[in-house]
Amino acid sequence: MQHNGPMCGRFAQPRSADELALLFGARPVADLAGERFNVAPTDPVAAVVERHGDRQLDVHRWGLVPVYAHHPTLGL
Repeated sequence: MQHNGPMCGRFAQPRSADELALLFGARPVADLAGERFNVAPTDPVAAVVERHGDRQLDVHRWGLVPVYAHHPTLGL
């Protein structure tokens, strides 16, 4: 079997956004979905980001984009 595309990068996010914020001591800054059990590349996900000592739970796009990509879809 030949595989010409990138490998799958799926994962489960079994905790709600409220649980994640509490667990990481983060401040929610967006309206976030609850538990997710089949997150695929390009899906929006809840992620904790720390900026200037302030942890925020925000929505980010899941996936890897190669450094040479001119557009985010090149890595998918």
